[in-house]
Amino acid sequence: MLTKLDQERLDKATQAAGLLQEDMRDLSRADNPLLADIAYTLLDDVVALHQRLQRISVLVREPSEDVTEG
Repeated sequence: MLTKLDQERLDKATQAAGLLQEDMRDLSRADNPLLADIAYTLLDDVVALHQRLQRISVLVREPSEDVTEG
């Protein structure tokens, strides 16, 4: 369904969102309470974004040609 370039872009965005999720989770453990609270609040949105991108990746990925029915 996607061009190779679009698939690469989607994969890159999904990976970046995953890294951002890890970083925000770490930041939510910051010693500064205000910084930790802000990061924790943003973490929900980042997790939702990462999950949406993963779902899109699954939906648009073409079935493998080496998978046989039977």
